[in-house]
Amino acid sequence: MKWLNDKKVRIKITGSFLIIALLVIGLVCFSYINVKNTGKSFSDSYKNSTLPAEYAGVANADLNRVRADVYYLLLFPEKMNESIDDINTLIADIDTQIGYLEKGYLSQSESEQVKLIKSNWALYKEGLIEIVAMGKAGNTQSAMEKIRGSSLADVREETINTLYDLSKQKLTQMHSEQQNVTSKVTRTNQILAGIGLIALLAATLMGVYLTRSIVPPLESCVKMMEELKNGNIAPRLGMIRKDEIGQLTRAMDTFADVLQTINTKTKEMSSSTSSATAEILASVSQFNASASEQSAAINQTTSIVDEVYAVTEQTAKKAQEVAEISQAAAIVGENGKRAVSAIQNGMMDIREKVQAIAQGILALSEQTQQIGEIIATVNEIADQSNLLALNATIEAAKAGEQGRGFAVVANEVSNLASQSKQATVNVKSILGNIQKATNSAVLATEQGTKGVEDGMVLAEQAGGVINQLAGTLQKSAQSAQQISASTQQQNIGMEQINQAMKDIKQATVQFVSGARQSQAAAEELNVKAQELQKSVEYFKE
Repeated sequence: MKWLNDKKVRIKITGSFLIIALLVIGLVCFSYINVKNTGKSFSDSYKNSTLPAEYAGVANADLNRVRADVYYLLLFPEKMNESIDDINTLIADIDTQIGYLEKGYLSQSESEQVKLIKSNWALYKEGLIEIVAMGKAGNTQSAMEKIRGSSLADVREETINTLYDLSKQKLTQMHSEQQNVTSKVTRTNQILAGIGLIALLAATLMGVYLTRSIVPPLESCVKMMEELKNGNIAPRLGMIRKDEIGQLTRAMDTFADVLQTINTKTKEMSSSTSSATAEILASVSQFNASASEQSAAINQTTSIVDEVYAVTEQTAKKAQEVAEISQAAAIVGENGKRAVSAIQNGMMDIREKVQAIAQGILALSEQTQQIGEIIATVNEIADQSNLLALNATIEAAKAGEQGRGFAVVANEVSNLASQSKQATVNVKSILGNIQKATNSAVLATEQGTKGVEDGMVLAEQAGGVINQLAGTLQKSAQSAQQISASTQQQNIGMEQINQAMKDIKQATVQFVSGARQSQAAAEELNVKAQELQKSVEYFKE
């Protein structure tokens, strides 16, 4: 069996399962075929025996019932219609059953019997139809004699006997076929039991073989692993097999060899590791002390840089405020320049308007003089009108009654001339007042023009001073902006220095933390080296 031991375990297991599966498949196929044949036998038995026996029995029963219904028809004529319907139904059913018999699975003799049944039934059915017709016609006595007659009774009796014989033959055939089917089922069960026993025996043999082929080597492997767990690395399996079990045992032997080599080298390295870890621990402790001193110095430097950064930040804020104030002053100077320019332009407009007013007043004065001349002319005309009115009054008085109306007109003209003269006097007085006012306005405009010119001179002087002040403020604002920008750059530089110091501080803290962790790691490494040395001493070669 060495060739079988050298096969792969999966091939052994797969082959075993395939053999068992083939046996089971054969068993299932055989069972299926036998069950199918048994079912076919039952089906054939039902078609060949059971159905014809059933058809014959039904036809036989219907024959007896139809005879009874005919007697009922003849004895109870009042229920003739109901009886005729029952008789027709039974006749049709008998025809159907005989038709089924003709189409069934029959032997030659059985076919002859069916033909005889069919011919006798045709004769008997014809006689029944005649008897029913007699009953309907009221010939009850003749109908009773015919149904009791020997010829019709013989036909019915022969038909019933033939149906009975056919039914009996089919039942006998059915019992015989059932016995054959039962014997086939019994034989099939015996064969299935035999095949099942063979499959069970094969499965048992294969299970025993696989168990003996796999379990003992695995137990040896487990025993070796127990030895390795207990620290004994000397045992070896030494199995010579080509399957997976052999590969496993060779791998375990190799593992033990490698473990023994590792144990030897580990023993050599553990002693040197202990001394090296002690030296590392001393160096790390000294390094940790230096790192702590450096961290304290950096903390002090960081505090100083924070103070300088705070002063620089305040200086930058003040410089920014000065720059903003200078910028506002420059804006005010520019606004002053624009205001002086606006004042100068306004004074020019005022001078031009005052001059225009003076010219208008002079023109008004000239017009008032012209009005005075016109008034003098009107005054002279009024004097002449008054003189003419006086002459007209004299002439009217000379005319007497006829000149009375003319005298009234002359009197009115005289009154108008007097009123015109008085009005001219009033107008002349008003023109005199206007003349005086215009003279005063002319003097005032001349003084206003002079004041405007003086204001323009002062505005030009103020504009020059404000322009100089605006230029100075602009230069001051630019200088303040430069100072603010320099201060901002200085502040940014101090901020960068401060951030760098913070980074250095954080790095130093991390560095000190790492040094402490290194010290702890070195201490833990020293402990692990001692534990390793103890662990190596656990294995026995």
